[in-house]
This record gives sequence, C-alpha cells and structure tokens, in this order.
Amino acid sequence: MPFKALFGSVCLALMLSPLAAAPTGPAPQLVNVKAVEAGAPLPDRPELVGKTETGQAIDLSALRGQVVMVLVWSTNCPVCLNKMPELRANLAGWAGQSFQIISINTDQQREPLQQWEAARRITVQASQQWPSIWAHSAGFKTNLPLGNSTAGEPVTASHLPTLYVIDRQGKLRLHAMGRMPADVWDTIADLL
Repeated sequence: MPFKALFGSVCLALMLSPLAAAPTGPAPQLVNVKAVEAGAPLPDRPELVGKTETGQAIDLSALRGQVVMVLVWSTNCPVCLNKMPELRANLAGWAGQSFQIISINTDQQREPLQQWEAARRITVQASQQWPSIWAHSAGFKTNLPLGNSTAGEPVTASHLPTLYVIDRQGKLRLHAMGRMPADVWDTIADLL
C-alpha cells in the first residue's frame, strides 16, 4: 500500500469515534424540533416530517421498506462538510437498493442552507443528492433529538454531525454523534 494511502487510513481510523448504542424506551411524542431538550430519550420508531428547500414533502413513515440514514448537520461544521463526498459516494454505490439519506440542517439562518443547496444542485450529480430539510422551517416535526434547545430558542446541535440509521421496519438501529464511525456503512449494508 502506498504511504499516502496508508497514512490516510491511519488518520481516518484515529479520527473515528466508537459507535454509540441506541437506548430503548418509550417513544416521545412528535414535537417541533424547537421543543426538543438535550438528552431526550431516543425513540424506538423515529418520526420526521417536513419540506425541502425545493418544496418536496418528506415523511419518514412513507419510507418504510427502505434503510434511511438521517444526518443532522450545519454548513459551519467542518466535519459535516468533510463527510459529504463519502455520503455521496455511498448513496451512488447503493443506487437501485432500498437506501435513502435525509439531512436535517440546523443552521440558525436559512440562507447558508439555500446557498449550499443551490451550489449542490449545480455541482453534484442527481444520483448523489438527497433531500435536505431546514430544522427551523414551518411544519418540520420530529421525535429525534437534534440538539440543545429550550422552547422558542434556536436549535444548536451538541455534537455535529449526528447520525441516525433506521431499518426497513422504521426502527432506529444506530445513533452516533460527532465523527461518523467507520463501521456505519457495514451496519447499513447488513440492513440492506
């Protein structure tokens, strides 16, 4: 293996955090993201509804039968932006399979997401794009904890990116915060 590839592999392995197990318990009610408290229990069956910047309606329950990765991110999160090529490559690699990515942007203002989306539509192939929802948009609701907030206050994710993987039956199978664990793709492959 060339030194550059070996060095990159070692650096990647050192940067990855261990997998966090998803606790079980009663699912919280479907709530607006602004009311979700830090440390809220993870739902067994996640719910998520909203609209993308292009007006596409998203309802997680309509995606039953698919493995869904929900990525919580921000345009000012370097780790999040660094992971985008990896996400695009895996989405394209599993084209034709029952796999979907949905991202939830937690920027305080909508403009950075709109600019990012406009650039992505121009520079990224359609097969490597996924729906992205702004967490502060009207009608967005989820029972997934997205970060620290109090009622009426902006969401500030405590550990970006935050990742959830939901199986074909709509059950939460993986939750990770911070750098994406190396074996997340193995988990998704096993669920496919």
